[in-house]
Formats: sequence, C-alpha cells, structure tokens
Amino acid sequence: MKNGEEPSKLKFKIPFKTAAAGIREGLPLAFGYLPVSVTFGILAKAYGFPVAVPILMSLLVYAGSSQFVGIQMMAMGTSPVQIVLTIFIVNIRHFLMGTTMTQRLSPDYKSRHRALLGYFLTDEAFVYLSSRETLPDFWHMVGFEFSLYMAWISGTAIGTFAPSQLSPILSASLGITIYALFISLLIPTVKREKKMALLCIGAGVFSYVLAAYHVPTGWRIIIATVGSALLGTLLIKETHLDGEFEREGDASCDK
Repeated sequence: MKNGEEPSKLKFKIPFKTAAAGIREGLPLAFGYLPVSVTFGILAKAYGFPVAVPILMSLLVYAGSSQFVGIQMMAMGTSPVQIVLTIFIVNIRHFLMGTTMTQRLSPDYKSRHRALLGYFLTDEAFVYLSSRETLPDFWHMVGFEFSLYMAWISGTAIGTFAPSQLSPILSASLGITIYALFISLLIPTVKREKKMALLCIGAGVFSYVLAAYHVPTGWRIIIATVGSALLGTLLIKETHLDGEFEREGDASCDK
C-alpha cells in the first residue's frame, strides 16, 4: 500500500477539492441526463402520479430504463411482484458492470466505499470510467457520479412541475438525447480501439435477433451484453500482463 497506511486506518472523510474536481468532470454528462430525466417527470405526471412518486423513484431507484418501465407498469395496475421482477431483470446488467469495476478498484477500498460507488454507478458512468486507462481517486469518482445523480433528480423535479401543455413532439424528442449521449461516449473508445466498433455492431445484431424472437427486454440486454463480451475476448487481447490496472494518485480514501 502507498504511503505505508494500513487498510484499517482509512477514514471516511470527504476531501472537498477532490470531490469538486470529480463534479466538474461529470458536468458534461450531467447536462445530457437532464432531458431524459425531465421526460421521465413529464411522463409520470401525465399518468397522474403525485409529484412525490417520480422524485422518490429517482432518489431511491436511480435507474433510467427501469424507472420508465416501472412507472408505465404501475400506471397499468400491474402487480407489485411483477414490477419488482421486471425491474430486477432489466437492472441485472449492473451485476456485470459492478463486477468489472470491482476488478479495477484498489484493494484498499472497504465494503462501504465499494457500496457507495456501486449505488451511483450508471451505464454512462461505467462507459466513461471504463474508457480511462487509469481510475481517479475514490472521492473524485464519487463527485463525478454524484453530479450525474443530482442532474437526474433535478430533471425529474423539473419534469413533474413542467406545464402540462408541453408539445408532444418536444416531450418525445427529449428522450432521444440519451442515445446521442451514449454515442458521444463510445466514439473516443472506438477511435482508440477500432475493433470496438465490431463489438458495438455485434451487440446490435444480438439485440435485433433476440427482439425478433420476442425475448423480453431485460433478458435481451443481458444476453447481448454477455455475447458481446465473449466476442470481445476473441477480438481484443489483454494488454495488462499482470491482469491488474494501475490507478492514478494515492490508493487511500481519506485524502
């Protein structure tokens, strides 16, 4: 361990300068979250839910696709068991993302540190952090993820209080920004590793074929992700001989 610190002495205090640097780094993605979360708030309001419902969902669930699915199922009167199972299937990809990120984190991190990073981890945060050759310090990552979290909650609140007379075309177009956000995250990685383009195409083909056979969305995401990962093991060779990733800065969590 760097600086000779023992894992048991790592403290859980916030270095605000480091966290603020992470927040600044997350702002471009955070602005991309706003249109989608505003759309969610508008949709929940259109279904007749009280203001507290979509805001609490964004606070506690914090999973874009699952929230859209969940609010629609709730509006249709679906049983709670079916809603929970469906959202679990849609979100099961987070097991894959969390496992991948865990392998890159410093072994100094305790369970509470990993849990905090895992709670705020989203698809976009995962793609962005995975595109980096080295990970920043713990509180930098917390600040980065927290900026996305606050943008999602703020957008939801804006949507719930937005005028009911918003143009349907405007409401529908807001949701498209999430696709532009994903594309902007993928482009730098594809430029650096050309074979990543084949993986993206492969994931699309997997998803299209599964959709043609009416495979549920949750399982479609999982199968396409695992299939693309297996394809990646064949196309892209591991460049880290020791199987570990280097991290930037100090390994401690109390800087």
